Amino acid sequence: MVLDTKWKNIGTYNPSDDDLKQMYVYSKFHQNAKTALVYPGLKFNFSKGTFFHEQNNSNFSSNICGIVTITVENEIQQWQQKIAEQIFSLEIF
Repeated sequence: MVLDTKWKNIGTYNPSDDDLKQMYVYSKFHQNAKTALVYPGLKFNFSKGTFFHEQNNSNFSSNICGIVTITVENEIQQWQQKIAEQIFSLEIF
């Protein structure tokens, strides 16, 4: 699994094309590894989707990227534990 932490608030918007392209490359490089972009947010949330691009005369690939938002906490050790629990509880794919 490849997780890429982004320290920008995407709010209700979609990730940038550049971020998704980066995750697509990670997925391909690591033999279709599970990938997810992790952003700070007001609440924990998870969604996923397939990459859309031209490949073998098709507009979709089999590679999936998750989008995770995680709340920011003041106490660093508790926050790290919470992040680990939330990430490992996901049924990403």
